[in-house]
Amino acid sequence: MDDLLPYLSIQSPRGESQRLILTETRYTIGRLPEHNDIALPEEEGIITRVQHCILERGAEGWSLTDKSTNGTIVEREGKVFPLAKLPDRRALLNSEDVIVIHHWRLMFVDPSRTKPIGSPGQVSPLGASPSASSSWLFKVSQETLFKVENGTRHSVHVRPQLRKMVKHLVERNLANEQVPILCRREELIGAIWGEEFGSHDSDLDRLAMEIRKVLKQTADSKQWLETVTGSGYILRIDGEP
Repeated sequence: MDDLLPYLSIQSPRGESQRLILTETRYTIGRLPEHNDIALPEEEGIITRVQHCILERGAEGWSLTDKSTNGTIVEREGKVFPLAKLPDRRALLNSEDVIVIHHWRLMFVDPSRTKPIGSPGQVSPLGASPSASSSWLFKVSQETLFKVENGTRHSVHVRPQLRKMVKHLVERNLANEQVPILCRREELIGAIWGEEFGSHDSDLDRLAMEIRKVLKQTADSKQWLETVTGSGYILRIDGEP
């Protein structure tokens, strides 16, 4: 069955190569072997020591996120895409994309993937549709919601209770390594209203409806905010600390 699993074909600067089968869902890539899942040693100090980039599998497939100072490049069909120029420095990967980190080359191969995407720049993290021209982001430190269009952020004003709900949902996603996670109703009510007297079940549902209006979510559009009946909500927008 190993021939159906995704893998990296790793080529060193000396031309030596090895295959790494991707059996986990997340890998850190960097210079030091004791601090990374995949180590790319070199003496020039160009590759970041810890987490130069992160390779991980999500709802839309495998993605690569650049965390470095000196950059990570994806080569696709003869074109070069520096991740530093993409929204959130992140791209979904196609099978046979080549990840270039200084003098190392890592070809990503996914035998089971059948739906290639157009270019890394068309991708938005946290499962946004590859064909989408815009996405949403909440920056926790600024308590601000942004609409992201073609890499440009536009702040969107929302009222305080709505902002509290979005902030809590995003913080929970960030704590779960950027993977959207279910927030239960009682947890959200506590984050929004605290010890305030009264029942807020219907208030919470009204806030959810308001969030969907702000995000322009329709019945046939991307499910930015998902209702898990009887349990709570899952928010599928991008987040930053």
